[in-house]
Formats: sequence, C-alpha cells, structure tokens
Amino acid sequence: MTVASTSATTAAASGAQGTGRDYSSLGQADFLRLLTVQLQQQDPTEPAKNDQLLAQMSQISQLQSSSDLTTSLKGMVQQNQIGSAATLIGKKVTGMDAANNTISGTVTSVRVTDDGANVELDNGQSLAVTRVTAIAAGPRPEERAKMVGRSLLMTRLKPIAAGG
Repeated sequence: MTVASTSATTAAASGAQGTGRDYSSLGQADFLRLLTVQLQQQDPTEPAKNDQLLAQMSQISQLQSSSDLTTSLKGMVQQNQIGSAATLIGKKVTGMDAANNTISGTVTSVRVTDDGANVELDNGQSLAVTRVTAIAAGPRPEERAKMVGRSLLMTRLKPIAAGG
C-alpha cells in the first residue's frame, strides 16, 4: 500500500511539473495539493502521524514566509537603487554597458526598468546604476537645478502612444 501512496504523490508532483513548472517554482497551493493527494492515498491501516503532518504544514508556512520576505527585499533594493540614482542627476559618471564597453556622461534623468534603475546620460546612452564605476562632481548647483527641471519637463512632454 505504501507504493500506491508514493506513486500517487509522484503523479501529483509530475502533474505540477507537466504544466511547465519546475520544483523550485512550486507554491503554497501546489504543496497543499500534494498534501491532499498524500492524505487521500495513504494506507488506512497506517495513517500518517500527526507530527509528520505538522512538520509538512510548518514547511509550507516557512516557504510562504521566505517567499514574502524575498519579494519585500527585492522592493527595498529597487527603492534604494532609485534613491541612489536620483542623487546622480547632474553628476558625471563612468561605467560599463552590457557589452563591457566603458561609457561616460552627465546624468540627466533616471529610468526604472524590470532590471532595476538606469541613469540616462546627456549623450543619449543609458547605464545601469549597478554598473557605475566612477562618479565625479557635476556642474554648479544652479546649473544642476536647470538640468533636473529640463529632465522633468522633457519627461512630461513625451507624446502618449495611441490606444494606451
């Protein structure tokens, strides 16, 4: 009878994997589904022990807490990158682009993408904040204020795409 329980649990697991997901992306609902199948298929003469069930439920809870913490930390890292990038407006930066070419210019604005915060340079190039290797003083404060105002104005004047 133990074989039936194992094969049913394996079938449920492969069903989750058959949807194009791997085991590392299993969520709380998937684990609850596996636990339900395990309970339905267990040998009635040798039911699962309470401590085993509690341990599995605890693991599910820990997994969800870990996932929530990871999501929160990613958000905090992104906010930190945006804050750091904003302080670079008006400063001359040097860094490496995706092809490891050195690029430099004065930061005119900050753009946030799925990959994180990027600084837009006065020469039209873009540089990920995490790839900045040097920062130098930019223009005087009053000139920097003009640059920030120009950057914000340019952002507001961009045309809106049709239908969106």
